[in-house]
Amino acid sequence: MPEAEASLALAEAMGEDLEPYLQSPELHWPVTARVPAPVQPAPRLSLGTLQLTLDELEALRPSLNPAQETRRLKLDSRLEAARGRHGSALQRKAQAEQGSRLRLWRAYLDDLTEGGGSPQDYAGEVRNRLIAARLAVWAASPSQGSAMGEASAAHDRQLRALFQPGKFVLNDRLRSVYPSEEFWYLYGGVNK
Repeated sequence: MPEAEASLALAEAMGEDLEPYLQSPELHWPVTARVPAPVQPAPRLSLGTLQLTLDELEALRPSLNPAQETRRLKLDSRLEAARGRHGSALQRKAQAEQGSRLRLWRAYLDDLTEGGGSPQDYAGEVRNRLIAARLAVWAASPSQGSAMGEASAAHDRQLRALFQPGKFVLNDRLRSVYPSEEFWYLYGGVNK
């Protein structure tokens, strides 16, 4: 199955589960809709994993055929409708996940600083920083936003002391979605 179809099918499956997920107390939700074999097992639904899947789909957008583009537009409409119906639940989930992702990111940076973390794990661990950044749109709240922004800035100062600019750590096709000016931390790695 081509990558565009797999990403679209996964995004659609997550979209189908979005409303029950938003109404639940869970931060991570098993995707119940059928997901095609190449993406089995499906990642657990969270607003962060949904956003990264949508980012992947955006990167693949030039390769979508007209039928796939129609499905993508339908998915966008479904997500906007859910945002309208469940805006406060969506915001609470996004804030909770953003806080969780920043705590995981801080723990990794602390481990690196103390000599216990592995620089080889950077490409996987930096996903938490990326998700926290991407959730900012969903979590937008003046008071929460400034606290999260301050936490991110503190973590970024810690990262800059360890950071070595270099190659893009994700799939190259995502460069168009994550430009180096904004997502500088995806363009390199860390040393001890």
